[in-house]
Amino acid sequence: RKYEILTDATIKHDSGEVLHRIRHLKTGMLGGWIARESNLSHKGDCWVADDAQVRGEAQVTGDARVSGEAQVFDHAQVSGRSRVLHYSWVFDHAKIEGEAEILHHALICGEARLKDNAAAKGHARISGNATIAGHAQVLDDAQISGEAKVDEWARVSGDARIRGNVKVLGESQVFDSAYVSENASLSNSSRVFGHARVFGSVTIQGHSRV
Repeated sequence: RKYEILTDATIKHDSGEVLHRIRHLKTGMLGGWIARESNLSHKGDCWVADDAQVRGEAQVTGDARVSGEAQVFDHAQVSGRSRVLHYSWVFDHAKIEGEAEILHHALICGEARLKDNAAAKGHARISGNATIAGHAQVLDDAQISGEAKVDEWARVSGDARIRGNVKVLGESQVFDSAYVSENASLSNSSRVFGHARVFGSVTIQGHSRV
């Protein structure tokens, strides 16, 4: 066993669920808050720190870390060497894997999946069945939803919106207030920015600028 649940250190969440502070058995270090033992594995170096909360049927496993005032709940899974930090939320059936990082006020929900070295920062919102992989980054107030895939070294930032079955690959960037939807595909070093609207089955590649 790696930690103990402190029955005399509890808080009640707005949902009515009671959470308990944890303490590392070997070091005596106080951790964050969990609702039940299944929320945090005793295997690996995974940990819930600071005032972070893991509740519902959510699971933190492997060497993952949840800290700050982050919240992981519902059926969400955080595994590998991933990090959920600051004030970010991961919920519904979302999965954070590999060495992915969820920072600041980012929100990951639905069945969204972040893996590899992907990152969500700022007030980014990723939902639906979206996948963020490779070294891709979703920043600022950008939103990704539907079946969208952002992979490799791609970046979505600003107030950009990605919807539908869109693919943003290579070193492509979507930023400002650009909107990309349906079956559009971006690759190589393409850029979509400003108030551009891209939809349908359009393919943008090379060093194209829209």
